Amino acid sequence: MILEQALYTLPEIMAFPATSEFYESSLSSAYVVALTMELAKRGIQNPHLAVQQEVPYREGKSASQSKRADIVVELGMIFGESPITHSYGFRPRDVVEVKWFRPGPSGRVQAKTQKAGRLAADLVRVALLPRVLNTRERTEGKYVLHAYSGEPSKYLAFHRGGRGNDPRTWLTKLTTPGRQSLTVDLAGETDTLKSTVGEGLGSLRLDLDVYNTIVEPVDVAFERRDYRFILTRIIAFSVVLDGASASVESVGHLDQDDMRVFDEIVDKVALRLA
Repeated sequence: MILEQALYTLPEIMAFPATSEFYESSLSSAYVVALTMELAKRGIQNPHLAVQQEVPYREGKSASQSKRADIVVELGMIFGESPITHSYGFRPRDVVEVKWFRPGPSGRVQAKTQKAGRLAADLVRVALLPRVLNTRERTEGKYVLHAYSGEPSKYLAFHRGGRGNDPRTWLTKLTTPGRQSLTVDLAGETDTLKSTVGEGLGSLRLDLDVYNTIVEPVDVAFERRDYRFILTRIIAFSVVLDGASASVESVGHLDQDDMRVFDEIVDKVALRLA
C-alpha cells in the first residue's frame, strides 16, 4: 500500500527537474524520495533508514552477489502485519526493480526488442532472486517500477519481428491497469530477446499474477514531461526451467520439496541472467 501511495508523488517530484533530462538513476532516486515522504507523513522517525538502494539479492550466494535490487524497503520494524493488510499487499520487506524508457539524445528510439527483453529480465529477477535463506516463508513484496516518456509502444516491441499478427500479449497486460495474468515464455521468443534476458534461459517460462497501478497525465501539456509511471506488483507466480517447475502463491509458503526445486531453479537463473 505504501509503495502504491508513493507512486502518486512521482509526477510532483519529476515535473520540475533541475535538468532537462532524466536517467534511470534519476527515477530510482525520485522514487526513494517519494517513499521517504510517504513514511514521514505517517510520523515515522528517520524514514530514510527504511529505504535502501543497490542491495544484494541473496547474501552468501556468490552467483547472485553481483546482482543487486534497485530499491529495498524494510517495513517490518515499523508496521505490524496482519491478514487484512497482507491481503492488500503489505509485506515487511519490499524489493523494487526500476526501468526508465526515454528517447536517446537524438530523439530517436531504437532497439525495442532489447528494451522489452530488459523489462522481462527485471520480472524474472524480482520474482526469483529475492529470498530469505533457509526458510520456507517468502515474505517479500515484489515490484517493478517501469516509467515511460510518452506511450510505452514508443519503446517496447509489442509484436515479434514487427509483425502485427504475432503480439507479445505479456507486454500489453503489463501496461494495462488492474489485475492481470500474463506469461513470459522465452521458448517462443526471438533470439534477440532471449539473449537480452540471459544466455541459457531459452526454456524459461514465468507465469505471473500481477497488479498494475498506473499514473499518467489526463492531458499532455508539455511533451517532454509526458510521463507514464507503472508500478507492477507480483502477487503470485510459477516458473519452469529445464523441465523443473515451482509455484509461489500469494501467501508465500513453500513446502520442503518445493523449496528444494525452487532453490535449484533460482541458482541456475542467478548464473545465467544477464
